[in-house]
Amino acid sequence: MNNIVLTFLFCLLFFSCKKDNTPPADLKLTTGILHYDLFPEGHELFYVTDTFQELLILKNYFPTKRDQYLYYKEFVGLHSGLYFIDKGEKGCVEETATNCPYRLIEPLGFKKE
Repeated sequence: MNNIVLTFLFCLLFFSCKKDNTPPADLKLTTGILHYDLFPEGHELFYVTDTFQELLILKNYFPTKRDQYLYYKEFVGLHSGLYFIDKGEKGCVEETATNCPYRLIEPLGFKKE
């Protein structure tokens, strides 16, 4: 009886911890170079794509821009792949700018090439 209960608990634990590894439907991949440059209001991370040399602004989920840089610094200046989600938002490299023509994307990860 104890073996049955333990087997049941083990199976319950195994199946309850199973993760769904399907990527989001709106996941995109592009290639280019991540940059970290100084602007009048401070340093900023942005990504320049290989196709069309488009500038993408990375949405910052960190407490400071410096924390965001430290998280992604191994990819700065390297040609890489970027997995991201684009929700149609626009962003600026300078916080006080009034015209923000660049796409603001949610970075999901980088891939070294």
